[in-house]
Parts: sequence; structure tokens; C-alpha cells
Amino acid sequence: MNIVVEQGNTCTKGGVFDEAGRLIHSTVCKGEDIKGLIDIVKLYGPKATIISSVTGGEASMRERLEGKVKGTIKIFDNMTEVPLEVRYFPPETLGRDRLAATVGAACLYPDQDILVIDVGTAMTFEVVEAKGVYAGGSISPGLTTRFRALHAFTTQLPLTDEGSRELTVGHIGQTTKEAIRAGVVNGIVYEIIGYIQRMWLRYPEAIVLLTGGHANFLERLVKKELFDGKQAKKGCTFASERRFIVDGHLVLKGLNRILEYTLC
Repeated sequence: MNIVVEQGNTCTKGGVFDEAGRLIHSTVCKGEDIKGLIDIVKLYGPKATIISSVTGGEASMRERLEGKVKGTIKIFDNMTEVPLEVRYFPPETLGRDRLAATVGAACLYPDQDILVIDVGTAMTFEVVEAKGVYAGGSISPGLTTRFRALHAFTTQLPLTDEGSRELTVGHIGQTTKEAIRAGVVNGIVYEIIGYIQRMWLRYPEAIVLLTGGHANFLERLVKKELFDGKQAKKGCTFASERRFIVDGHLVLKGLNRILEYTLC
């Protein structure tokens, strides 16, 4: 039994994996409150734990877990070996969450070309080649970051959000908030589609994995643009829909694979 801990910019996620590598329990903790994480540690008594952080809080998290975890506690840092060839320079500047997501993708879909899209505070695109190589990626502002930036760097624009999953986002708005929502949400969707199109033109059989906090919200909008018969884009056919997959726990799965790899 393993516990993996992912400390992100806005929350901390924890996952419990059984001996077969299956995720059997997960939790999300906001801010400094990690009670939910402590609860699953006490409940499952893991043999090993791995901690990853994009905020530099690994040591603090380890201190908070020590005494509660009976087994090994590992920190995922730039010295940790991973089961991928990493082509990123310098390698220590590659975010741990980005690397974990690519490892998770390669573990789930071995010998496949993969585009990993993580839509969180930042939106990242990562390319994993079938020969087991992380080829590199890109970073741009995420959904919430774009809404906040428009409000923070202007004097008149209100703070807006994406709205509920059921909300219809138009291509134009008839109020300022609707216009902001249309611009931000559609801008994200078109950016995602552009990367997918480019990926499928270069790697026609590639798997596309969408993950991150806004994955479920964006899934419907991206699929509509990619696979609607009237709007299907060049290089994106109906047969491609089976290669577009949403996995909200991809980073956790990657961390568990890394943990098992380091324990071998």
C-alpha cells in the first residue's frame, strides 16, 4: 500500500494505491489543512509514501507526516530517477507535477505517443514519445489565472469565473462578464484544440490525455469543437475521439509509478 502526496499551487492531493498499482482512495485538501490526508494515512498504514510539491513545501509536509507514516517517506526532487528519458534543460527546472504527469501517461499507455494537457493554475502541454522519451512541453496561464489577470491588470474589468459545467459559453457576450467568459474559456479551448491538431498531424495515432482541476469542465467544450460533424477540424476525425481521454488523477498515478520505480 502506497500513499502519494501532490502539493500544488492551490491545494494538496493525496492518493492511496494498492499493491496492483490501482488508485483506491483520493482526497483533496485546501490550504494548510491536511486533515483529510492524515486521515487516509492513519486508515491505510502505507508501506511507502512519496511527496511532490511545486511550492517548495516538501520538507514541511514530510515533518507533518513523520510519526504518522510507518514506512518509507521519499521526496520527489531533481535527484529522483524516473522511468523516462527526459529531454529538458536544465532538468532540475522541470516542474515535478509536469514530470509526474508524463510518467503516469507513459505507464498507462506504454509504447504510445502521448500529448498530456494539464489544465490547472497553469496550463501545460507535454509530449511523450512512444520510445519512452519526454520530448518537452509548453506552459501558459490556466483558466482561473486568466480571469484573475484581466481583473488585476485593468481598472474596469470585473473578476469573473468560468461558471458552472452546465453553463453555455457563447462565442460572444452581451455583458462584460459574458464577454470575458467567452474570451477566456474559448481562448483556452482553441489553444487546446490547436495543440491536439498539431500533435495528431505529427503523431497520427497519439493518445491525448486531459487532466487537472478544470479538465471535467473543459472536456465537453473541447470534444464539441473536435468531434462535432459540422465543426471537425483538419486532422481530427471521428475515429480520433477514442484517443481523447480525461484522467483527473494522472499526476497521482505518475507519482505512484515513480515511487515503485525508486523502491525496486
